[in-house]
Amino acid sequence: MTDQPTSASDLLREIRRLRDDLDTLTAKQTVELVEHTARIKTEILDEWTQHNTGPDTKKVYDDVQSWVEGWFVHAYARSSAGWGHWCPEWWRHREAVSRLTALWQSWEAAQKNTATGMAHWYVMYADPIFGHLTASHGVFASCKDEHIRLLPSLATITVEAGYPHTP
Repeated sequence: MTDQPTSASDLLREIRRLRDDLDTLTAKQTVELVEHTARIKTEILDEWTQHNTGPDTKKVYDDVQSWVEGWFVHAYARSSAGWGHWCPEWWRHREAVSRLTALWQSWEAAQKNTATGMAHWYVMYADPIFGHLTASHGVFASCKDEHIRLLPSLATITVEAGYPHTP
């Protein structure tokens, strides 16, 4: 503040000047904040792009079929005695396609972790999913020596409007 205002009109002028100064500062700070936010967003996007594109993000297999036929069935080659059932027409089972796709995608990610990626993948993903697919009550249970037609989808009844937990 400059000199002490001596009258009400001087006080009013001083208040307006201070308000204008504040508006100018606020506008300047807003511009700086927007520019800073834009820089941060650019840095984050650049970092994400650097880690999610390029040679280290290239997939080993282009799709689940290539992965199942090119790697999975060879890695899990075993005698069928005592462990369950595998259906050579796995692609006819919607649940198997869904589970094997998830397994393939997690396998692709595990390939990038050279320390423990594959060990973790086997224990946490492959063994449980393979076990579920081939179990005596699993997805391929009906397909003993050949593919058996798909089982029907689970039945459902449309939820009544207003029933708890419905939109």
